Amino acid sequence: MFKWNSIASSLYSFDREETQFGLFAQDVMDSFPELIKHAEDGYLRVKYSALVPILVEAVNEIQDEMKLNEDKMKEEMKLNEDKMKEEMKLNEDKMKEEMKLNEDKMKDEMKLNEDKMKEEMLELHRTINHICRLVAGGLGCLIFIGLCVSWQFYLKFKIQEIVSKNGRFGVFQKNVEFCEREDQVVELSETI
Repeated sequence: MFKWNSIASSLYSFDREETQFGLFAQDVMDSFPELIKHAEDGYLRVKYSALVPILVEAVNEIQDEMKLNEDKMKEEMKLNEDKMKEEMKLNEDKMKEEMKLNEDKMKDEMKLNEDKMKEEMLELHRTINHICRLVAGGLGCLIFIGLCVSWQFYLKFKIQEIVSKNGRFGVFQKNVEFCEREDQVVELSETI
């Protein structure tokens, strides 16, 4: 963008106040010397008509480069998306594996606690049987029944204590039937 100076305005009758658009011949000469004409008045002039194909080609090259960059960006985005999906799948598989391991560990711990509880209950059952036999054989029926009823309450209390200690949930009932004679077996039945 420029305005003509007073010399050009007087020589060529150009309007000094009107803004002009063009190129400086000295700038164009560095890159395209064949587009510069040496006028008879000693000034350099740009052959604008010969410049048009060069500018069109430059625009085409810029568009081709932009298209190439756009295609490259799309390809990189696709690769990144595929990589992200793969990482998400790996993380999901890893989480599932960890959850399975934790679930198996919990099941093992529950089984151990259940086995321990059964063992403790069996030991209590043996102790009650032993005491009941001793009482039935030596002291008589009334003392035997009284002790058995006491042990029945103790057993229910002890079972509740074992259940709460092992973190078991639900209703836990024990029904204990005691015999009146030594030759009968004491039965222990459980409902969970």
